[in-house]
Formats: sequence, C-alpha cells, structure tokens
Amino acid sequence: MKFYEITIRPFSGFGTPLKGDTLFGHFCWQAAYKASLVQGGLKNVLSVYDKKPFVIFSSAFPKFKKKDTHYILKRPDIPLSWLFPTDKFTKEEKYIKIKDFKNQKWMIIKGKLKIDLANTSFLTDQQLFNKSLSIATPETKQLMEKF
Repeated sequence: MKFYEITIRPFSGFGTPLKGDTLFGHFCWQAAYKASLVQGGLKNVLSVYDKKPFVIFSSAFPKFKKKDTHYILKRPDIPLSWLFPTDKFTKEEKYIKIKDFKNQKWMIIKGKLKIDLANTSFLTDQQLFNKSLSIATPETKQLMEKF
C-alpha cells in the first residue's frame, strides 16, 4: 500500500467537514470526467471496491509546519486506559485523570505519520486552538481571536 499526502490550502471556509467519504466522492467525480485518472476505468474499479479498494481517503486533518511537520489527528476511540495508563494512581487520582484524559481529543504526530503512542502528545480543544493561533498568519490571527 502506498501513502499519499494531499495538501489543501483553502481560501475560505468549508460548507461541510472534509470527511473521507466526501473526498472520495469528489475524486470519483473527477475520475468520471477524466477516465485516465483510474486504471481500468471508474466503473470497473467501483464494481470490485468492496473486495479490492483502489483508493482510500481519510478525513482531512490539520498539518502544522514551522520547523518540523506536525499532524493533528483525532484521538482514537479506544479505551482511555490503552492510551493513558492509570496503574500508578490511587482510585481518586484515576477519576480525576480520566476526566482530564477525556478532554484530550487530539494527538500530535511528528514527522512521517508514523504513530508511536508512547511518544505522542495529546491536546484539548483549547490547547489545539492556542497552538493554531501561535503559528497563524496575522490575518488569520485577527479572525481567530474573534472566537
């Protein structure tokens, strides 16, 4: 399997979130208009898609690039104890920590999209907003500060 990164630089807001199925649909429309985009033709590859997918799109996610590249992904919906071990905490501390962990909905992946949970940083919505603000252009900062 090959991974490709498509960078979208929007000039305005989106009407809907950039979900994987929406991006896939746009790709298929483009392939319908330009048959050479998909080897074998769109109709043929779609007929066997459930057994042999020719392309898979993830939902869009932010990429921060200053010195290094950081990808911001939604935290996986798996038991929190898999991501945040709580063995060393008392029962009361666990309760407080789990509450904090639930709010950390985002994870920062550095480099080449290789996920190493032991070395991954997690962020709350507010922390992600602050990080976004710290690298935004002056024009974008002005718009973001209104929120």
